[in-house]
Amino acid sequence: MLPYLKGQEVFGYVDGTLNAPPTTITDANGTSSPNPQFAAWSKQDNLILSAINSSLTEEVLAQVYQATTSCAIWLALESCFASQSHAKVVQVCSELSTAHKGSSTATEYFMSIKKLTDELAIAGQAMSIDDIITYVLVGLGSEYDSLVTMVSSRDTTTLEDLYSLLLTVEARINHNQQALSLPIAAANLATRQPFSSSTGRGRGTFSSNNNRGQGRSNGRGRGANNSGRVSFNNHSNRCCQLCEKPGHTVHTCWWRFDVNFIPPNIQRPAQANYASSSSSTSQDWHPDSGATHHMTANVKTLSLRSDEYTGADQIQIGNGAGLLGERPT
Repeated sequence: MLPYLKGQEVFGYVDGTLNAPPTTITDANGTSSPNPQFAAWSKQDNLILSAINSSLTEEVLAQVYQATTSCAIWLALESCFASQSHAKVVQVCSELSTAHKGSSTATEYFMSIKKLTDELAIAGQAMSIDDIITYVLVGLGSEYDSLVTMVSSRDTTTLEDLYSLLLTVEARINHNQQALSLPIAAANLATRQPFSSSTGRGRGTFSSNNNRGQGRSNGRGRGANNSGRVSFNNHSNRCCQLCEKPGHTVHTCWWRFDVNFIPPNIQRPAQANYASSSSSTSQDWHPDSGATHHMTANVKTLSLRSDEYTGADQIQIGNGAGLLGERPT
């Protein structure tokens, strides 16, 4: 509103420099008559008053609706917002003193400081460029110490220069953080590599919870370890392939040159590959599903002839009748 009033060259009506002329004039004969200058002034002042009222919200207009001139409403607005402006200045200054960049980007942090200083300027408390730069530098973290030193050593720095330096240093910090994170990721990947350790000629697994890294194999077998990479030599886990005693290998076994030595014959069934062909008799009742055809992957599991059945099972029909003593066909 202020630029509009000054552009129309009518701000004098608002600030009181163009006071209202007398309402009447008296001629030489002492006769009073309406003053035409007052009528022109009143017309212009009412136009200004109408423009100001139209720019106000309903809440604000309710506080100044009694004003009858443009100067009166302007003074009422100044009085109304004077206390609010002071409170706003205190609030903004408090926010500036506690502002920190934290996890926000350089652009977000710089714009937040600029917004607060603009609010101070609107409230009539404009800050100098040096003060704004000081608030920006104070809120930066230790990773921006080089920028603080650079700006502090300069005689003059504009806000545009400060913003450009902020972006440059931020890009450099992000680049260094990405470079530092690569070895950590590789180390984490290395801890998940398979670990091979085995003793004897068979296959087994080895698990170690107290060591990390890559293990070394002491036999011909293969295994897996979930504990990462480790380099160690654990004699207690060794087993001789000749005498099958722990604590040494066949290369250091004292029986390897003894022609009369008979290796122990210890059978170790492979439980993983164990299969049994014996059938067990189930005591459960299996009702007839009524299917006319059945499928099997092994024809030997079927008893195709009734005289081949040697079990003690009998057929019991659902209605109670049974083929007791008869073999199933």
